[in-house]
Amino acid sequence: MMTSSYPKLFSLTLIVLGCIFGFFTWQYEIDRETFLRPLTIRNMLLSSLLLAVPLLFAMIKWGTGAKPHTAKDYIKLYSGVVLLLCMVSYFLLTTLTWLLPGQISTYSTPYEYDSAGRHSCSGARLYDPDLEEKIKVCYPAGNVYGGNVITITKRSNALGMTVIHAVTKR
Repeated sequence: MMTSSYPKLFSLTLIVLGCIFGFFTWQYEIDRETFLRPLTIRNMLLSSLLLAVPLLFAMIKWGTGAKPHTAKDYIKLYSGVVLLLCMVSYFLLTTLTWLLPGQISTYSTPYEYDSAGRHSCSGARLYDPDLEEKIKVCYPAGNVYGGNVITITKRSNALGMTVIHAVTKR
């Protein structure tokens, strides 16, 4: 075994653990309170479909793995590239929406209590007029069970919105 293999292994382990920690932090701090506009999501999906074509040809030409031979292999490879691009672009767009400045506004609206599931949090489900869809605000301040009106403070920009603060009223 080479003498430099342990520092490389230690560095690689720290990088992998940092990526795992970063993903969970992103999931619980950024993803729960950031919502993308429908137009942003459509553009993200369309650009992923279009960008996957040159990436597919580059992978086939310069890739070192087994080359696809049938139409089914090409479809599988294209689908995998599209899914990977969609995940990466969603991660980047959500983080950009959270980081970019925007107009801060406050509004009050009725809500319905939404319980926690296996992969979701408990909170308030409400209609947002800017996004024109129902959103779920996780863990708002106040008594979620007793009231029926919530006050939302949000920051909106071109990509979507981020909930800064949510409190229920009686």
